[in-house]
Amino acid sequence: MTVPARMPRIAQVHLTIFLLLIATVDRGHAATPSVGRESIRLNDLKQHVAFLASDTLEGRSAGTRGGHAAATYLAQQFRNLGLTPAGDDGDYFQEFGQGYRNILALLPGSQSGRDQEVIIVGAHFDHVGYGKSTNSYGPLGQIHNGADDNASGTAAILEVAEALALLEPSPQRTILFALWDAEEAGLLGSAHWVQHPTVPLERVRLVINADMVGRMRNDRVITYGCNTAAGLRRCVAFANQQSRLNIDLDPSHRDDSDHWTFFQRQIPYLMLHTGEHPDYHRPSDDVERLNYDGLHRLAQMMYDLTRIVADTDDLGSFRGGSSGEVQSKLVDAAPKPKPRLGLAWQQRNSPDEPFLVTHVVPDSPAAEAGLLEGDLINSIDGATPSMVNNLRDAVLKAESQVRLQIVRQGIDEPLDMTVYLRGHPVRLGVHWRINPDEPQTVIITSIVPGSPAARAGIQPNDRLYPPGNKITSGADWLQELVERSQDSITLHVDRAGQLQTIQIKLLPTPAT
Repeated sequence: MTVPARMPRIAQVHLTIFLLLIATVDRGHAATPSVGRESIRLNDLKQHVAFLASDTLEGRSAGTRGGHAAATYLAQQFRNLGLTPAGDDGDYFQEFGQGYRNILALLPGSQSGRDQEVIIVGAHFDHVGYGKSTNSYGPLGQIHNGADDNASGTAAILEVAEALALLEPSPQRTILFALWDAEEAGLLGSAHWVQHPTVPLERVRLVINADMVGRMRNDRVITYGCNTAAGLRRCVAFANQQSRLNIDLDPSHRDDSDHWTFFQRQIPYLMLHTGEHPDYHRPSDDVERLNYDGLHRLAQMMYDLTRIVADTDDLGSFRGGSSGEVQSKLVDAAPKPKPRLGLAWQQRNSPDEPFLVTHVVPDSPAAEAGLLEGDLINSIDGATPSMVNNLRDAVLKAESQVRLQIVRQGIDEPLDMTVYLRGHPVRLGVHWRINPDEPQTVIITSIVPGSPAARAGIQPNDRLYPPGNKITSGADWLQELVERSQDSITLHVDRAGQLQTIQIKLLPTPAT
């Protein structure tokens, strides 16, 4: 697209700039979390992106007039929100290098003591100007507007900042909103800040980084850093309850965005990203190619995420082992548990029919008791088939054995057999592991076929959290919950970053 073809949009952008620069946020009325979330508006995101990615700013290269104009605009947004300047000399700017400027603003925490801890929520706002052979895939010499990289992330930060600034009380931990300059020159803005921090570096508990979040496809958001501190994945899942995005959890650690600076300092991070595309570092990365609905949903999820991590009681410390987890599954497959009985049977046409054995697992309790393929199970613990709704349930809930009456071809009289079952009675029907770095997270490794968990749809690799999002005292919370529950339990199930609440009707204990 030629520059003249963009002139009508530039005129529109100039009007938008004027309206946005004079706007201020009305904080006269306290907002609930839901009101804060609803304050994140699609049209506001569009306006911010339209300005930042306009030809007027000439690609926002760090240290240029376009980069300075972007910085001035962003500082004015923070000023309009009433946020506390967190740059140098009581200003929003932290100047460094060759005319570069980080833009920094604080939202002080509301809880005494916890307000000394800081969450950084940031994005880089610079781009590559007209493009050079070292930073562009061409064509060179044309304005690279960087709508996705990273006007999208910058706009999201502005909307999240506005939403959080509306809350009364504000989040418990202090939030530093950081818009980094010169990221495209080698993460220079964040590197300068950690060398010259405007809040003590040791107070920073977590960094949230939004980079290229405007080209969402199939509701997918790639999330890095969940393995850098205990509980971060859980926070992401709870933050995603309303947005319902497909969270792609990547255990690798990218070194090409500002979170890397903090990861190198052993500070936990989360990076949100919607993926690369053919317009990356090309003049074609323009506003009309963005998925604004996706950006809107992601910004709302970021707001929920920031609020959750700022208020949580159990924000974990840096996990030293996370640096070695590169593109590997965090949960290895556990050995498949051996069956309690070891039978397969044919589906019955009516409740009165006996159970026809179609397979006997070698070396199983059923095989050791002498059952054979073709046997008909005529009764279980004295109950006829019509009285037994589910043979599998009868086996799962039995204390240690079941008595079967068998009709076998070629033998006139029924055979009475006692089968000594393997393991303990089953009420829920899951096998799991505990991640040592997340002791309150139950990671499902296998499901007992036909069990209450299987009927409820629980799957391997699901993560279970205690009901009510409560922090428990130990790793045995699921076992304790099942043992003390009379009839059913309620669990939070995290599947690929999407949270659902499931009620599971348990099998009765043998005593009942």
